[in-house]
Amino acid sequence: MIALPKKQKPKGRNVRAIEEKWTAALIKPGWTAIPQVFLDKQKALGLDAIDLNIILHIVKHWWKKETLPYPAKHSIAECMGIDESTVRRRIARMEKDGLIRRVPRYDASNGQRANEYHFDGLIKAATPYAREISEDKDRRKKEDADSRRRKRLRIVPKQGEWNECGSDSHDTQDLRPAGSAAGRCAIRHFARGVCISLSENPAARAQAQSMSCHV
Repeated sequence: MIALPKKQKPKGRNVRAIEEKWTAALIKPGWTAIPQVFLDKQKALGLDAIDLNIILHIVKHWWKKETLPYPAKHSIAECMGIDESTVRRRIARMEKDGLIRRVPRYDASNGQRANEYHFDGLIKAATPYAREISEDKDRRKKEDADSRRRKRLRIVPKQGEWNECGSDSHDTQDLRPAGSAAGRCAIRHFARGVCISLSENPAARAQAQSMSCHV
């Protein structure tokens, strides 16, 4: 009987993107996702480098919402190269600050095992900052879109107002009101011969400079 290879589950787009950055060899043993706001607002949340590192070591064991992580403190200390008592003090302080909540675990003989860790306090503390960052990004995105839209607007002079165009390759006497002096164009204009005012309208100036004369 020939053993057939197991069908591998297709990788998600996010995993493929991560592998492209870090290589599949590094991602295969596992990877950890955390909200970026913890890094952006680390100081505001009262977390120093050791605190954040401890959180990362706990979170790497948190795969599903309902399955809380419970890494041993000595394992965290060993990975970080610090004393276990430091890990213990830092976790106690973060619990006092309301960022982490420890839940004791016991075995069948009522012996204490490694604690479970809840991050509901950290999530609550970081949420206002996350909303602030998101709102700021949305605002800047809207401003950029409005700016691009304004650049695409067709700007024409007021009725009865003469505005010279930017080509020096033709005489624009036919575009000028009766009695105006003949001469060459000073700025560029639309293909239909409608000139754009550059003297009073900076937006028109930017648009005109990107256009060619077709008269």
